[in-house]
Amino acid sequence: MSSGEDNIFLHCLIVPCGQLYALPHDQVVQVVTVGRSQAVSVLEATIQSRLRAPFNNICLKIR
Repeated sequence: MSSGEDNIFLHCLIVPCGQLYALPHDQVVQVVTVGRSQAVSVLEATIQSRLRAPFNNICLKIR
């Protein structure tokens, strides 16, 4: 990611339901940066990498 124009800055809200029900309140809002040309799977991996166990192994539905 070379410059700010090549990146997307996303403010994500994780709705704590199902397996994520017990997600701590300090983790429901995430701010992530991904490259414009990167796949959605990179966004999912970036968000998961910021979550603590056991939540970092749960598949996310990106909408």
